[in-house]
Amino acid sequence: MAKKIYYCEKHPDTVAPYQCTVCKKRMCYNCTIFSFGKFYCSIRCLITDLSAKTVSLIFQIFSTFWSVITLPLRKKDGSLRHVFIEVILLLLLSGSIFFIFNLNKRLNLLIDKKLKLTSTEDSVQIPAPEIFKPNKDGMVLTNTITVQGKAEKGRIISLLKNNDIVDVKLVKTGTFEFKNVKLLRGVNKLDIRAISSDGKISNLETITLTYAPPSVSYLASDFNRGPLDKKAVAFTFDAGAEDNAAGDILRTLQQYNIKATFFLTGRFIKKYPKTVLKIVKSGHEVGNHTLTHPHLTTFATNRRHDTLSEITKKRIRLELSVTDSLFFNLTGRHMARIWRAPYGEFNHQILLWAAQAGYRHVGWTRGRGWKYTLDTMDWVEDKNSAIYHTANEICEKVINFGKGTKYGASGIIILMHLGTNRKDDFPHKELGKMIKGLSDRGYTPVTITQLMGQTYSSVIDQ
Repeated sequence: MAKKIYYCEKHPDTVAPYQCTVCKKRMCYNCTIFSFGKFYCSIRCLITDLSAKTVSLIFQIFSTFWSVITLPLRKKDGSLRHVFIEVILLLLLSGSIFFIFNLNKRLNLLIDKKLKLTSTEDSVQIPAPEIFKPNKDGMVLTNTITVQGKAEKGRIISLLKNNDIVDVKLVKTGTFEFKNVKLLRGVNKLDIRAISSDGKISNLETITLTYAPPSVSYLASDFNRGPLDKKAVAFTFDAGAEDNAAGDILRTLQQYNIKATFFLTGRFIKKYPKTVLKIVKSGHEVGNHTLTHPHLTTFATNRRHDTLSEITKKRIRLELSVTDSLFFNLTGRHMARIWRAPYGEFNHQILLWAAQAGYRHVGWTRGRGWKYTLDTMDWVEDKNSAIYHTANEICEKVINFGKGTKYGASGIIILMHLGTNRKDDFPHKELGKMIKGLSDRGYTPVTITQLMGQTYSSVIDQ
């Protein structure tokens, strides 16, 4: 059973591990006076406790003394005995008052001196730990999350969920992490607090998250741009037939310490297992690009996205599930629950079928005309084609995307490929310039699920 958490009466946002000996008030470290092995909330309570114990001790001593000196008088005249007793009690009371008065005066001087020498910083002035994951309140679609942050070395960080202690960490390197924090369905209140090695307590930071499994209607939507208020971008790479650009791409991403998202087909996994293992070993995210990379709609023949007759709900499930199985058999892990339709061909029905298998579709940022669409068209090899663009043109488009607009390049998703049929002028050779150019503008490359702010781990069957 979780231990009940109490909060300081003077600082309601601070955990109170101490209790006053006299009045029983709850206190944080900075509100306590520790003396004679006990905790007190104020000088008044300290003096009250000491005075009571002193009077009790004095009465015990004088009671013993009185019993001894009055023994000869107990069988004599009662009046004389009463007078003698009253004199003794008066002297006792006078001595006790004088003793307590001087004790009070000395304790005040002693405690004032002690507080001046060992005064502690008020808890509200101690910086709270900085939490950088999760980065804001809201809804999450997975039942476990990771809480990350940074705090000064030597601090003890505790995590509470709905007022129950979940875990405690000692900060050794300036950062801390609570992995696989399980959430309850509905609202979850996470409190993060810090205690320094000498007991100073910082204020709590509270994050409120609402957990709900992803609905089919949510998954059945195309994700083609992330939050417009976050300066993050995502580089994505489709892998269908060839991997002749994969080596250069992985080296560049490693050079810039960037994690990207790769969409792999089942055919690619079977044909290039070593490349797949390098992608996974490098820590990149892998999404599903179907098993056989088929056309899904009639777009290639009539410029419309009508579902092809051979494409059914069962076919979509097989294309996704078999690819994931091949990936699991090779790597020992499942793909992220995101997918990208071959050739960018999909419609609402196809998205719904994929959503019922637990996948959300990830496209790329689109706009009117080539300049505002982030399919780099790096796969086009014919220099005489109207849709051919040089590597430098592609690089400049990515670097300058959104300049002068309200949201700039926030949340953009860039599409490139792991294979190329070009003989020269390779766009992937400009990847480093693209990363640096966007970074110079203040944008951080992230994976797709980081851009979404979610991870998908559960399969929905409906």
